[in-house]
Amino acid sequence: KCSQSSCSRQYYFVNVLKSWDGAQKYCRENYTDLATIDNKEEMNRAFKTARGTFYGKAWIGLYDDLTSWKWSLNNATILGGFQS
Repeated sequence: KCSQSSCSRQYYFVNVLKSWDGAQKYCRENYTDLATIDNKEEMNRAFKTARGTFYGKAWIGLYDDLTSWKWSLNNATILGGFQS
């Protein structure tokens, strides 16, 4: 899933098998980046993008930086749970 950063995020589902790095590269070349999900409402919106067409696993922009979890788009450190 890819997101475009603006006042409201827009999610795109790309049904192509790729590694995390490959998916990130594809999203950065065609959209903005892998999906950044800040809260449960955004998570539900992202799920709805692929509902009915895909029942597997998909990449998002969250990654483990050895010392903390970060989002690939803005490098914001995740301190635990969703931000309010």
